[in-house]
Amino acid sequence: MALDLETQLKIATYIPMAVAPLSIVGSLLVLCSIVRLPKKKRWNRVYNRLMTLISTFDLMLSGAYTVGPLAIPSELTLLNPLARGTTQGCTAQGFFKQLGLISLAYSAGLVLYFVLAIRFGVKEDRIAKYYEPWMHLIILVLFGGIAIAGLGMQIYNPVVTGCFIAAYPPFCDVQGGTDSCTRGKYAEQYLLYASTIPAFVLLFILLLGLLIIVITVIGRRRASRRRFEKHVAHWQNESASQAIGSEDVSSSEVGRGSRLPRRRSRSASTKSSNTNINLASTLERQVVTQSLLYALNFVNSIIWATTASILRLVDDHNAGETNLLSNFWTYIMAVTFLPLVGFFNFFIFIRTRYQAIRMVAMDKSRFFAFYNAVWNPDIHVSLRASNQARLIAANNPIREAQREEQVETSNEQDVVSSIEMSAFSATKSSTGQGSQQFQASLPPTKEINGEGNEDDVTDT
Repeated sequence: MALDLETQLKIATYIPMAVAPLSIVGSLLVLCSIVRLPKKKRWNRVYNRLMTLISTFDLMLSGAYTVGPLAIPSELTLLNPLARGTTQGCTAQGFFKQLGLISLAYSAGLVLYFVLAIRFGVKEDRIAKYYEPWMHLIILVLFGGIAIAGLGMQIYNPVVTGCFIAAYPPFCDVQGGTDSCTRGKYAEQYLLYASTIPAFVLLFILLLGLLIIVITVIGRRRASRRRFEKHVAHWQNESASQAIGSEDVSSSEVGRGSRLPRRRSRSASTKSSNTNINLASTLERQVVTQSLLYALNFVNSIIWATTASILRLVDDHNAGETNLLSNFWTYIMAVTFLPLVGFFNFFIFIRTRYQAIRMVAMDKSRFFAFYNAVWNPDIHVSLRASNQARLIAANNPIREAQREEQVETSNEQDVVSSIEMSAFSATKSSTGQGSQQFQASLPPTKEINGEGNEDDVTDT
């Protein structure tokens, strides 16, 4: 069933105003989680720096979508009944929408970071030294300059559901040509060259990065399977040779003591290498999964916005309200998923921490893991250390009992010492004669100390 214009207008107005606050909360929680990290871990990683910038600019984008049509000048209530703003407020909303696209540019930078680390094996310090500065320079200068240029060109004007790139008065470029427009005469060109084409380039980078990561993962899994099969075949051959050797050894006692330890050491080294391989594969799997989730989130947000912009440019005869009718569902998908980037980023960001806390605190609830993944990002380290201490205590009950006995003995000594010092202070605070009598009643120094060290007792 086709929706009438009034219903479409309400849906297109209220959906971004409803979902954008979720992204604001998500971006704020990401920033809080990064800030609560120890200083040594807070800013020394490229990943944390990029996520900080993505979340910061996403706050601008989501905040602009939250305001919605309230920023439209109040004299344009015929354009949208919720119009309550001014021309300056409308310009600010359009500017922050355009500036918020920097978060999508840094999203492409984050995917590029994962590609460098996963596919090409570039180390963290090398990325920070040679790649990250150019990334900041290109993104901030290019996208920041585009947003600022729009202010000088008076590009940010009211549209049906808010303020963005448009001509003013509304629909002046369709009804009477750009000569009748007082603001934003070059809105169509700006939308094409300053918004649509850069968004299309970012989409291409994200898709290319996603493809490279997927191909790399598939290739490494095949190589890992081949290595595993080769390792199993080698282990089977080695086991067969060891079985034959053990039969020879059992028939002769010569060399028996020298071969068995060698077999044990080989088994221990094999077990250690398998542990390292499993740990490395687990970490790599975590990084790959994280990168794929980020890439899919960014692609899902950009692809709808880019498609809506292209359809608006192609269908230049259906501007304003009629454009909303012709491309309604594409526009709804764009204004739904674009403001939700920060919301999904938050869950992707804390996913690995949540899993780490769940692994070391299996007896705790899911809420405990979720809460501490946000507010105590490093708690899994202390939990892992306490678990290791309990494991050591369980495996060494005699040592643990000795440790507890030492603690109790030291506590008893502290209590006895405090009682003796209290008695000494009370006696010393009495009359001088009583103090002299107490000093005279003390046994010789050597008898107290036991080792004849007079300086120790005097200092005490």
